[in-house]
Amino acid sequence: MAESNESDLKAGKFGLERVGAAIVLEDHSVSPDEPLVWNYSCYIGPKKLSALKELADHKADVMQLGWMSSVGRLLLNMLNGIHSVIPNYGLAIIILTFIIKLIFWPITHKGMQGMRRMQELQPEMNAIKEKYKEDKQKQQQAMAELWRKHKINPLGGCLPLIVQIPVFIALFTVLRSAIELRFSEFLWIADLSEPERLFSFGFSIPFLGEYFNSLPILMGVTMWLQQKMTPSTGDAQQQKMMAIFMPIMIFVMLYNFPSGLILYWTTNQIATIVGQAVSRRRQAGAKKPA
Repeated sequence: MAESNESDLKAGKFGLERVGAAIVLEDHSVSPDEPLVWNYSCYIGPKKLSALKELADHKADVMQLGWMSSVGRLLLNMLNGIHSVIPNYGLAIIILTFIIKLIFWPITHKGMQGMRRMQELQPEMNAIKEKYKEDKQKQQQAMAELWRKHKINPLGGCLPLIVQIPVFIALFTVLRSAIELRFSEFLWIADLSEPERLFSFGFSIPFLGEYFNSLPILMGVTMWLQQKMTPSTGDAQQQKMMAIFMPIMIFVMLYNFPSGLILYWTTNQIATIVGQAVSRRRQAGAKKPA
């Protein structure tokens, strides 16, 4: 149990007046003159993985890292390792993001190449759709043959996002559960384990709440730009709608997430944009006649 002044919390102050805890024991009947002894051990301290994992009886499970606990522990150890060299958790998150990006870069690069080849084949795919528009089975067979001929996996473009989702979930649970980021400052962010809450609107906005957070706006803009740069296939109007709808949906969903997580996602988007720009420039240079 913890008590603090509500007005102080809204003003961004985190001072606590009192902290307490209680142990609830099972009911037990005791005969006269019969001694009753309970033996137990308690850990009273921060939810710090490095301290908890040294204790018995799986006390580290209190971290509640969920079904991605192994990935979460790895990310937390990496984050703390970076922080031991560069003592700022905001910079540590940015560096960790680039490390993760480098690890997944071969998959990401291959996915972008596949999507680019799919885009180049769009005229042939449209011709197949027109030729077999009354026979969906033949249309699918012809499409499969076209992809096989050009060695293209139509689902390859989704792979980079799919493999990064577990990392995103694990990092979310780490930022929610680990003590390391509590009250850690970075630039204008007062606490990386909480939303920015730069100031209150004085009223509540549906789905967003009453506080202004700037980092999710930057995240939405970078996501929109990244989608604009990503090679696309299919109906142009649908792609245009998705390029607008998806950033807005993610912005609303993540608006009140911990700022450390938004920092990770925004840095990841910026790194993806830089990678796509470099890849495009190299491809354009390779196509120029010698």
